Amino acid sequence: MTDREQHRTRLVPLDRLSHTERTTDLGVVVLCKGVYDLTHLGHIRSLWAAGAMGDTLVVALASDRSVRERKGTTRPVLTFRERVGILSGLRMVDFVVEYDDTSPMKVIEVVRPQILCVAHTAAFSQPELARMKELKIDLRILERPDERSTSDIIRAITESRDDHLHNR
Repeated sequence: MTDREQHRTRLVPLDRLSHTERTTDLGVVVLCKGVYDLTHLGHIRSLWAAGAMGDTLVVALASDRSVRERKGTTRPVLTFRERVGILSGLRMVDFVVEYDDTSPMKVIEVVRPQILCVAHTAAFSQPELARMKELKIDLRILERPDERSTSDIIRAITESRDDHLHNR
């Protein structure tokens, strides 16, 4: 990353956002987690909704390794660096932190946001949900936007390419 890119990135080390290490008042901290691969309108709408719930929006971004582990070897389409760059260009995003596990619980434990926004709770185990309740984290389910998902977009591109090849 060049010096110029470093000044524009919102990627920070996780310990900078530790609830015990915060040196400035961030107000109500909202945390979203995700892959944000081929960022699309649904992602943007969800991030705006999450950001409106508090004062500081932190995005826990899945590492390339963790995405491949969960979604297969063809994902992510965009590298971690590219996804950080896109998120850093969004006004509603204050900070981006990396998580390299299938679950963002380490990030949740360190940051201890007042609000955690997710698309669904299926990714969390019962002990993880109980721990969030113990930490008094307000778990909010974001309404899934009507827009196409990244998987839908990839499928449309693939089908379009296949149609083009068959119509030659």
